[in-house]
Amino acid sequence: MEEFTDLISGTSEMVDLGTSENLFLVYAKREKARLKVKLDSGEEIGIRLKRGLVMRGGDFLRSKSGRLLTVVSAKENLSVVNSESSMNLARVAYHLGNRHVDVQIVVNALFYLSDDVLDDMVRGLGFDITFKQGPFEPESGAYVNRSHGH
Repeated sequence: MEEFTDLISGTSEMVDLGTSENLFLVYAKREKARLKVKLDSGEEIGIRLKRGLVMRGGDFLRSKSGRLLTVVSAKENLSVVNSESSMNLARVAYHLGNRHVDVQIVVNALFYLSDDVLDDMVRGLGFDITFKQGPFEPESGAYVNRSHGH
């Protein structure tokens, strides 16, 4: 089984990364430093990264042989809270964060992984929720290490 140990930021200045295969992962897997996954081809690979790194959509994984994989954020079921008021979104983010829920913040909205209990809580705060399937790229937090080799 081939092992991938280098994480290369998708925003790096590297000019020639060559060709790569796509690796679709949900966020729960992208935040793990060590895991085994199957590629679409059925091949099983290992990922062994420095602890504390989080794979983001658009990042690259490289094996010792130089083989590259492009990390793609797989679609997930998301709850969406929309508001023109940043104060309202901050209020929702506060209550979700108080429950250690990962949130993705965009202009006039925030996303979290759909959960009936959390949806009821947000509705109880007076907000409407819509649902969508899409990639989930939550805030990484103040203590997550995003510095890695290029």
